[in-house]
Amino acid sequence: MEMSRDKDYQRLLNSMRWKELRVWKLQHNPLCELCQAEGYVRAAVDVHHIKPVESAHSLQEMEKLCYDPSNLMALCIPCHVKVHKDASSHTKASHKERSSQSLARWAARHGVKAEGEEAEANPPPPIFFDG
Repeated sequence: MEMSRDKDYQRLLNSMRWKELRVWKLQHNPLCELCQAEGYVRAAVDVHHIKPVESAHSLQEMEKLCYDPSNLMALCIPCHVKVHKDASSHTKASHKERSSQSLARWAARHGVKAEGEEAEANPPPPIFFDG
């Protein structure tokens, strides 16, 4: 499975807080929750965010989604791959959307407008050439 390219998301997943929460989740849910729902027993090795962290519009919202135990699901690798495939979370369009969201969060933190924001709010005047 491909790792997200969103730098804020990567930073959250590399934090000690996430690593400890991930271990806690797997200790409390050692079996794949989707397999269990189907009557199978398979060890969980991945922790999945039910609502994608990258869907957030601010870093604070990302942190809330990332560290919320009720937003986590313990999964085996095949189920984790299937969940992402079913959600189409690794399509070019979804990567482009997450990249756009990441840029908007960066712009908000730095007090600047993200590319495209200014153009929509204040379109540039037409350019005329004297020919």
